[in-house]
Amino acid sequence: MNKRNHQSTVSCRHQCGAAVVELAIIIVVMMLIVAGVIGFGRFFWYADTLTKATRDAARLMSESVVTDLSGSATSAKNMVVNAAAASNLPAITTDSVIIECDNSSQSNPSYSFGSCINNTAPANVRVRISGYSVNVAEWFPFLDANGLMPIGTVSWSNIGLAPQTTMRYMK
Repeated sequence: MNKRNHQSTVSCRHQCGAAVVELAIIIVVMMLIVAGVIGFGRFFWYADTLTKATRDAARLMSESVVTDLSGSATSAKNMVVNAAAASNLPAITTDSVIIECDNSSQSNPSYSFGSCINNTAPANVRVRISGYSVNVAEWFPFLDANGLMPIGTVSWSNIGLAPQTTMRYMK
């Protein structure tokens, strides 16, 4: 083997090793990006599902009979819980779903919401979810158990979702 062939073989070995190191770095970065896309995609999926559930419940409340608003409120709460369960979201209870009515006149609504009262036609109804949070950090290997990044104090462990829908009472 002459000197020229020996130098190219040694050079190739060093180049191949550098390519493997570059590939390892790129794979780690790409995996973190994929984890971020999946984590935030899941967060937006939860937010969209809960918003649609509150919209359906508000529609039910806006078309309910004025003599049975409390019964319709129970049905609306169960509708939100069932919609969340059907979409495989983490458990949500009826205590987290809040049904409120604007009991002012329909011609001049005050938008001050309180409990729904039977035999009193509200101007607006609102369905909202309180106290629901999503743990985005479980998809990120570079976050610790508290949701803190080692280089800062950004908390990703529990991001609160508070979807709500307000609709005009139609009956």
